[in-house]
Amino acid sequence: MVSRLFFAVERRRGLDDREDHLFAALFRTKLEVGKSFAIVLTTEENAGLDADAARMERVAHESALFAAADLSQKDPRAVSPEWLGQLVLAADQFIVKRALPREPDGRSVIAVITGLLIGGATR
Repeated sequence: MVSRLFFAVERRRGLDDREDHLFAALFRTKLEVGKSFAIVLTTEENAGLDADAARMERVAHESALFAAADLSQKDPRAVSPEWLGQLVLAADQFIVKRALPREPDGRSVIAVITGLLIGGATR
């Protein structure tokens, strides 16, 4: 089902105030205590469908991201903000393949920031 939404605040800002939203599916299940449930969605033809293996792979990937971001503090008195780890994970969602002549396996981070929430106000 596709619904057309109206955003009054965007209209006041002079921006596009209508957007289509797709509701593709609804999944329901009942879980017993101690049991788990997983849904694997993919567009890849040969994707692995083992949810436990996928979760372990994701945990390893996130650990490698944190190590690459060097979130460990060299000074024991220094403390990273709690949100820094979430920022690293969020940025990872916007990494795309971008081949360049000198870097055929290059990657880039793409993102569009339409508003930044600072102190409860969008600026």
